[in-house]
Amino acid sequence: MKHSTEQKILGACFWIMFLIVAGFILFGFIFQYFFIDVVFVLFLFLMGLTGLIYELNRKISEKEYNAAKNAIQDIYYWAQSTHSFAKDIKSKHERRLHSFDLKRAELHKKTEAIEKIFGKKLIELENKINKAIKTFERDMDMLERVEKIAKTLSEERDILKKLILNVNKKELETLKKIKEKGSMSTKEYREAFGVSPAQALNELNLMVQKGLLKKQGKGAGTRYVLAF
Repeated sequence: MKHSTEQKILGACFWIMFLIVAGFILFGFIFQYFFIDVVFVLFLFLMGLTGLIYELNRKISEKEYNAAKNAIQDIYYWAQSTHSFAKDIKSKHERRLHSFDLKRAELHKKTEAIEKIFGKKLIELENKINKAIKTFERDMDMLERVEKIAKTLSEERDILKKLILNVNKKELETLKKIKEKGSMSTKEYREAFGVSPAQALNELNLMVQKGLLKKQGKGAGTRYVLAF
């Protein structure tokens, strides 16, 4: 802005001097105060003044050019430093992303390894649980069989006790036959032991009273089964 003002002032001074000299020459010619040599001197003076003004303008323009050049260089250096800074930031960001990708890949591998180990352990645990369940079921079956055997032994012990204490030979044979056949009628008893109908009925009723037999049905269709 300052240089432009100086150029305007020099331009105004040139035209003022030009007008003064032109007026002076014109006045001299009109009134014949001086001759051609004076005009030539004035012309040379005007040319010198013009050269001086041109030189001053050139220096001002050169000064402005240098200032503009320096400004452009400053802008270039600033842009270059900004580019370097941005490039450095980008490089750091890329390194950070690369490091993050490596850590993520490592974490993914560790997670897969843990999942494999956990899955294997889970399968082993499931197999152990199934084995324990099967063992428990087998033990329960065995326990049930033992209980049944114990119950059977207890029943047989009771039977044996009754046989030893209350059962005679004929009654023992009757119990065996009924156990084999499931039941017995009065007629079958009479035929098996060769007794009369009345004796057969009395002996069977006696076994009922002892708790060895039970009656099923009535009248001629009555059958006798084990009471234990």
